[in-house]
Order: sequence, then C-alpha cells, then structure tokens
Amino acid sequence: MIPSQTNFILVDFNTRDRAVSAFEYLRGCAILVRPMGGYGLPSCLRITIGLERQMQRTVDAFGQWKDQQNE
Repeated sequence: MIPSQTNFILVDFNTRDRAVSAFEYLRGCAILVRPMGGYGLPSCLRITIGLERQMQRTVDAFGQWKDQQNE
C-alpha cells in the first residue's frame, strides 16, 4: 500500500489486467472504485475510505475476488 494523507488509499495490483479484473468484479458488487490508468498508474485502483460497514463489504468482496483468482 502507498502511504496517503487523504481519505483514499491506492492499491497496486501489480498488473493492469489484475486491476481491471478487480475493478470489474467490484463494480459487479456495486462497489465503485476509481481506476488510475489516466494518472499513469494502470495497475492501481483508488478506494475511498468510508464507514466501517462499507469498508467491511469492500474487504469481503476483495476476498471473494481473490478466491476466484486462485481457482
């Protein structure tokens, strides 16, 4: 994770394809994050820090996405 001084975190997925996959999965779960390719960071997504329940939902969705990647 890249240090931040805002209510956003920047998550690097190491490849553009993995970032796109995560973005599409989260969008399918009605969780909106921002792709950072337009800022020269094609392997990254920006996630807003929200309420605890929102963040738990995001963590759970990431876990499900990761499980699918390992299948």
